[in-house]
Amino acid sequence: MATENPSLINNPQTITIKPDNSDQQYKLFVSVPESYNKQPEKNYPVLYVLDANGLFVLMTQIYDLLRLSNEVPEMIIVGVGYDVLQFSDSFAMRVSDLTPSEVPSEERILESHFSKDVRSGGAYNFLNVMVKDIIPHINENYQSDNTRILAGFSLGGLFGTYALLNSKNVFTHYLIGSPSLWWDNGLIFEHERLYADSNSELNAKVFMSVGSLEEENMVTPVKSLTRLLYYRKYENLQLFTHIFENERHFSVIPATLSRGLRVLFSD
Repeated sequence: MATENPSLINNPQTITIKPDNSDQQYKLFVSVPESYNKQPEKNYPVLYVLDANGLFVLMTQIYDLLRLSNEVPEMIIVGVGYDVLQFSDSFAMRVSDLTPSEVPSEERILESHFSKDVRSGGAYNFLNVMVKDIIPHINENYQSDNTRILAGFSLGGLFGTYALLNSKNVFTHYLIGSPSLWWDNGLIFEHERLYADSNSELNAKVFMSVGSLEEENMVTPVKSLTRLLYYRKYENLQLFTHIFENERHFSVIPATLSRGLRVLFSD
């Protein structure tokens, strides 16, 4: 549970969440801005970072640097991860939570790579955990406002796109880095078609990016989704897409997080 005096950004608080309707246990890493304890009447935007076991520290460091030049507002940063010792220990769990469909052939490939059981297709359940368990816990225990940013990279970027199309108005901003839109033969494009069939607006500010040297099945779908979203002319959608030259899947991460935060909070 949350403590009475949440820690500052360089000493995050950790919280364990065990949803009633899930077998999975989640570990949240929470950092608050320096003014937090000095301004008990102030509420802050909340940045939710997926794959926290690997990306939370990097995100908080980038945020800290951007604050030096006031390029982003003060915010609470919540890393959503797992109770494991190393990022690699979370790989099988993230596949389950971040993918929108079961793909047995991919599961077998990943099982061989990770040397452990892998299941896919849990994005619907994980989104429910975010909406019904994690976000309410943060709102009840921290000085949060109604600005919620979801940041995800790779499979996390796929989940971010899934959430954009399946969780109306839960998040106001999306930082989608190198999304694995290729999953299940581009199933996410079917989610977009279904959304477009019954919606003319998409209330979100979105930064989406990919590295130019990533594999073609990463780069081409990002370009295709960008064209499609512009073609739809959704009301209230602010979309910014960037291809980082000479960057690969992992080297692009710091640039993605930095540029994404700056774009999402630019006027």
